This record gives sequence, structure tokens and C-alpha cells, in this order.
Amino acid sequence: SQLRRARQLAPGDAEIVAAFGSAVTGLGDIGSALSLTDQAIALDPLNHFPYNVRLNALFEGRRYADAVAYGRQLAQKFPKDRSGEMAVADCLVMLGRYPEAQTHYESQTPDFWRRLTGEAIIRARSGDKAGAEQKLDRLRQVYGDAASTQFAEIYAQMGDKERAFAALGRGYEIKDAGLSGMKVDPFLDPLRSDPRFTALLRKMNFPSV
Repeated sequence: SQLRRARQLAPGDAEIVAAFGSAVTGLGDIGSALSLTDQAIALDPLNHFPYNVRLNALFEGRRYADAVAYGRQLAQKFPKDRSGEMAVADCLVMLGRYPEAQTHYESQTPDFWRRLTGEAIIRARSGDKAGAEQKLDRLRQVYGDAASTQFAEIYAQMGDKERAFAALGRGYEIKDAGLSGMKVDPFLDPLRSDPRFTALLRKMNFPSV
């Protein structure tokens, strides 16, 4: 409701339109999100923020190959902006292109939470459970419970549903902001058929688009 009001007050503000697109992405309406980001880009084509929102919408929409191609276009358009690297890396993971994903993760500092999460998931999907646990332990050491959603993502990709749901439960208890994306998060897909996931979505009480 706040974003809708902001758009009414400043319909020509690209960042507000893009922020609305980001919120709509989290609610699962990828088509509307892409339309909104296109509008924002048309309003301010030199602002990298709407482009990155669009990149994330492609990832959340499971359009991984499209997102990788788009991310590479952005790297050429905005060579000093590295904020899209992690979304591209995540897409490469989902495409099974792990060495390429690792290269993108390495654009960030070793203890950056998104890099640690991605590296743990690469290892989990590669069958290296010990390596995944090692990265997960480092994530816990640096961020503690604030990374509860990321713990759930890693456990989900490891096939450990019990620990994944324990992490999601802890995230709910502490109001972890990461849960705001659980409705569309591809890394949580292994959990979606479990009734516990549906129950948590209901508790989250996401607004309608």
C-alpha cells in the first residue's frame, strides 16, 4: 500500500516504479514485475537499479538462461556496477554451470553472505556435503541467526528438509527479512511440496498483488 501511494505521488520516479516491481516480484507476479521494470528503465535509462530489479525478476521467474544473457548485457552497459553478479551466479548454479558460477561469486569478498550461500549450494548440488557444511558453518559464524533463510536454502539444496524447516522456523521467530522472498525463491523449491511450507506461507500472510 505504501508503494502504491508512492507511485500515485511520483509516477515518473524510476526508482519508485522499480521498487514496486521488486515487491511484485516477491509476490510471484513476474510478468507484472518485468513490465514495471521496463517502465522504470524507460523513465531513467542511465539508472542501473531498475535493470538489476529486472535481472532478479528473471531469476525468480526461473528464466535462468535469459537472466545470464541479460546480466552480461548489463556488465557491458554498467562496467563499474557489480551488483548483478550474484544474480547471474545464482542462475548459473541452477543451470548446473558451477565453475562459471564460482567465478562470479568470487567478484565479492569471501565472507559476503550471498557468496557463502552460493558456494555452499554449489557443493551441495555437486555431492560435496562436507564442503557445503563447511561453508554453512562459516556463514553461521559470521552472520548467526540473521542468515536463517540462507541456512534453509542450503539445507533444501542438500535434501535435508528437517534442518531446512528448522531454519525457516527460526527465521520466522526473529523476523528474518530473507523470508520476504520465500514465495518465489528457487533455492527453496525442494520444500514447496511439503505441507509445512504451505503452512509457513499462510503464516507469512503475503499481500495480494
